[in-house]
Amino acid sequence: MSGFRESVRLGEHNLDTVEDCDEYCTDPVQDYEIAVTISHEEFDSHQLKNDIGLVRLKTKVPQYTGMPAL
Repeated sequence: MSGFRESVRLGEHNLDTVEDCDEYCTDPVQDYEIAVTISHEEFDSHQLKNDIGLVRLKTKVPQYTGMPAL
């Protein structure tokens, strides 16, 4: 799966700062390894149609203030 990311980062809002603090500071960022990615079967990279997919992480993500429970 060349060209795909190997991990995702949760809790990052501003890549230009070390901490994300506006009205309050969020929890530190957390990185998670990706187990599986599934792209939409009709994804068109030229027109960016159906640009949605699923990502399954290798580990569970605990609830933290940077990510509200769904």
